[in-house]
Amino acid sequence: MEVTIENLNDNVDKQFLNRMVEKFGVYEEMVIYYHPMNRKHLGLARIVFELVRSAKECVRNLHGKSVMGKQLNCYIDPFGASCKKMFADLTEERKPEPEASPVAETKPEVPEPVAPPPPVKVAPPPPSPPRRDSQNERSSSTWDYRESRGGDRDRRDRRGDSPDRDYHGRRRSDYNHGR
Repeated sequence: MEVTIENLNDNVDKQFLNRMVEKFGVYEEMVIYYHPMNRKHLGLARIVFELVRSAKECVRNLHGKSVMGKQLNCYIDPFGASCKKMFADLTEERKPEPEASPVAETKPEVPEPVAPPPPVKVAPPPPSPPRRDSQNERSSSTWDYRESRGGDRDRRDRRGDSPDRDYHGRRRSDYNHGR
């Protein structure tokens, strides 16, 4: 019974593959395919097992398994038909695509030079309104955060105003623990 293994890492050799499949049973033949011209590893192997049970166990254990970073595609291949077709596809030389037929040579039309457009004059920006540097000249329509807190006094100025409160504003009786 023939088994085909696809997507082998190019570092897999006969010795490595032998150790990988010998535990499934006795095999009659093992072939790792290389390109006939440049001897490049094609990632394809065919193994002929003596027993059908051995072939089925090989497929069950190796299909989808990651070996040397590549996930194997292992399947039973009667008469090696799929393996032969894949070998033919991988070794078939690609015919170069036909080049476009040469076009009658004509001189390319040279466009007439175009005069550059006249420069655009940009108007200067309008003068900005005068700034008010004084704090006393604040606009009455502008909301000021200080006004919401009692004018120019901020929270730090109010701390410690009450004898029953501490610096942080907490009641002293809350943390005296009954003393």
